[in-house]
Amino acid sequence: MLHVYLYFKIFFFHSVVVMLKYRIYIKKMYGEGKSMKSTGIVRKVDELGRIVIPRELRRTLGIEIKDPLEIFVEGEKIVFQKYKAFEECAITGEVSPDNISFGNGKLVLSKEGAELLMKELESVFANDSHK
Repeated sequence: MLHVYLYFKIFFFHSVVVMLKYRIYIKKMYGEGKSMKSTGIVRKVDELGRIVIPRELRRTLGIEIKDPLEIFVEGEKIVFQKYKAFEECAITGEVSPDNISFGNGKLVLSKEGAELLMKELESVFANDSHK
């Protein structure tokens, strides 16, 4: 009878450990620790599949008319996030959040692209000064 009791105790302990590992895995995968705030606002989907984002939320999150939004699915949740495009470097073609925009967004350069452009401009102006 004692061996049955010990077997049950070991099995129970093992089950608890497995359950805790699973909960940790779920938290890491789905970000259970991150909290979403309920706004208390409910909207219906219209016949074309559209919903209206309330003005207060748009103002709070800085969402303007024609702003692009990314759509993600996390389990049973649909998540909208303001889209932040990283533009392509005009010289190297690199797409990065570190790229810098010049001339009101007309020219986008990466660090490497800016260095290449500087070298080329220096050589052009150095040749012009020798004439």
